[in-house]
Order: sequence, then C-alpha cells, then structure tokens
Amino acid sequence: MKMIPTVNFRPDQKWLPRVILAKAGIHLTLIRELLVRKYAGALFSVSICLALFPFLSTAALQDQELFLQANRLYQQQQYQQAEQRYCALQDKGYAVWFSLGNCAFHRCNYPQAYAYWLRAQREAPCSMQSVLEQNYAQLTAVYPGKQLSPSLSQQILVRLSPFYIQLVAAFFWILLWWFVMLGRWKKQRALFILITFLAFASGALAYWSYEYRTGMYAVTSGPIVVYSGPNEQYHAIGQLDEMTVCRLY
Repeated sequence: MKMIPTVNFRPDQKWLPRVILAKAGIHLTLIRELLVRKYAGALFSVSICLALFPFLSTAALQDQELFLQANRLYQQQQYQQAEQRYCALQDKGYAVWFSLGNCAFHRCNYPQAYAYWLRAQREAPCSMQSVLEQNYAQLTAVYPGKQLSPSLSQQILVRLSPFYIQLVAAFFWILLWWFVMLGRWKKQRALFILITFLAFASGALAYWSYEYRTGMYAVTSGPIVVYSGPNEQYHAIGQLDEMTVCRLY
C-alpha cells in the first residue's frame, strides 16, 4: 500500500499567512450570511422606513405649517378660514379639536362647537378639563335649562387613564385566579367576595372607558322627529331637541 505524501507546514513558510487569511475570509462570509438571514426582516423594515421618511417628514411639516396658519387666522378673528385650516390637518390632537370648537362657537355654530369640544375632551389632559367646563358653561348660557356639561361618570372616565384602568383590572383578575387556584376562597370568603367585586367593577370600568373614548356620537343641530320602524307604516314616537347627544351604533 502506498503512503499518501503529506507536507508539514512550518511557520516560516511564506504562503502560510495567505492560508490563514483565506480561512478567516470564509468564516467572515459565513457569519455575514447568517446575520443577513437572521435579520433580513429587520433590515427590510429599516430600509422601508428610511425610504418613507422623506414623505412622512414632509407631511409633518405641512401639518405644522397649516397649524401655524390657522393660529394666525384665529388671532386675526378670521374664524371660518381658521376652521378650514384646522380641518385640513391630517393628524388632529385635542388642541386642534379644541380650536375647531372655538372657531365654531365664534361663528355661532353652537352644535358644531359642542361636538368639537366633546371630541377634544376624550384626549385632553386633566389640566384641560377645567377649560372645557368653562366652555360648556358658555353654551349653557346660550341654551338655558339645557344640561350640556358631561355627567359625573363621564368626568371620572375622562380623568382616569385607560392604561391604568386596564392595569388595575388585570391585577384584580390575576389575584382572583390565584385565590381560586390555591383554594383560599374557602378559608377567606370575605376577602374573596371583595376581590371578586373589585375584579368585575374594574373590568366594567375599563369597558365603559373604552366605549366612551372610541364610540361615535352625533349632536343634533335642530329639532329632529324620531320615527319607529320598520313596519307597514312608520309613525313618529317623539322628537329630539337641539344640542342632544346621540350614540351611533
């Protein structure tokens, strides 16, 4: 049997660094391919964001310019033109809705102003609620005998953060599950009843907060006749007065 000739490499050979560099290049190529495969989705998302960034920044600059123009027109008491600028904004926060209500109020369009202020109240911070209540008082002076201020329950829902309400509800439901799993509800019935009540109450509060903040409402701009149906013949069953808030489903 013939022996396969072998070559013993010595460190002093000149081509040894080339072999080491070639192996290092192979390893680096493999690492690069693994990284590309692993983070291909992230790299694609980053590239899309970078491609869309000029368009997003342009839209933000346009909104900022429109908002400044609307503020200048409002200070010049050109309320109709200011309202048009505010309505043209793509991203409307509570400040924009509040300003739209002010423009409508100065133009004596009170139902529209009331609708705008109700929309602003959903997102406004607690420091803004007192200003909105003053505006509701001005509307009440225009419509004496009409209760336009939000109810006590709505004021509580507005002042409570939905995130903290959901966090509290999740805590009580987890605590209730823990009581049931460990069987402690048999020994501590009073505490179990209290935790059950708080869990259901916090869950209901979270649901009401979500419905109030995401629901659609309409404000009547004049007397509206309410009809009953569908049946063979519609007939009037009542009438909605002006400035009545209706929940839309």
